Formats: sequence, structure tokens, C-alpha cells
Amino acid sequence: MSYPLSLVKELFSIAKDVTDAVLNKAFFEAERLDVNPQIKPLTYATIPAEYMTDTNTLVGATTILCYYAFARYVKNSTQQSTSTGVVIPTFNNSIVVPSDDRNIRSESEKAKADIFMSDLVCKLKEAKFL
Repeated sequence: MSYPLSLVKELFSIAKDVTDAVLNKAFFEAERLDVNPQIKPLTYATIPAEYMTDTNTLVGATTILCYYAFARYVKNSTQQSTSTGVVIPTFNNSIVVPSDDRNIRSESEKAKADIFMSDLVCKLKEAKFL
């Protein structure tokens, strides 16, 4: 499946040097872990076309997927290669540095996506797709 990479870059002004592979991973996880569980028995790929794009009254599934993917991208984008993330080396061990600003931004975007998704789920239920 081809994900809307250009849309997420447009919506969130993602830097040009971010590779498509990194965004594809975020989209894949967002689709499988955020979108599909909320719309069972449908999947993102089987959502009817009229619910994929934005209208005056509904945020479409494609935009919602972009919000979830961006939240996942933000949360994972600056991870270090250590198993615990960013650390401050000390004499005998290291101190883990929490990255609260990334977590706050990620949770904020995910919360928006959740609100948009609840509207979409209601519309899909009204139309008897769920």
C-alpha cells in the first residue's frame, strides 16, 4: 500500500531530509496499531472512498492516518541508539534524560487524531459499515 507521504509532509511541515522509509514505518504502525483496531471489521484499505477524503463535516480517513503517523514519527524521530534513549554518561553508569517535549507533542497530535477518528467511526456506524 502506498501511504500519503506528501500529505503528512504538507500538514506538518516535516523537514525535507526525513527519509520516506522513516515515514513509511510511522504510517505502517499507525495503520496497524491505531486505525485498524478502531474500525474492525474494516481496515484502512477497505474504508469506502467517500470516507477517505475530508469534507466540510468530516475529517477523512487519510488525514486521520496522517495525524496518527505524525504522532508516531514525533515520538520516535530523535531516539538515540541506546536501549533507553537519550542518556547523560556518568562515571559508573548513565542517567536517562526524559524527552517530555516530544511526548507532549506526540500525545497532542494523537489526541486530535482520536477525536477525528471518533467522528469517522460514528459516520461508518450510521452507514452500517461497522
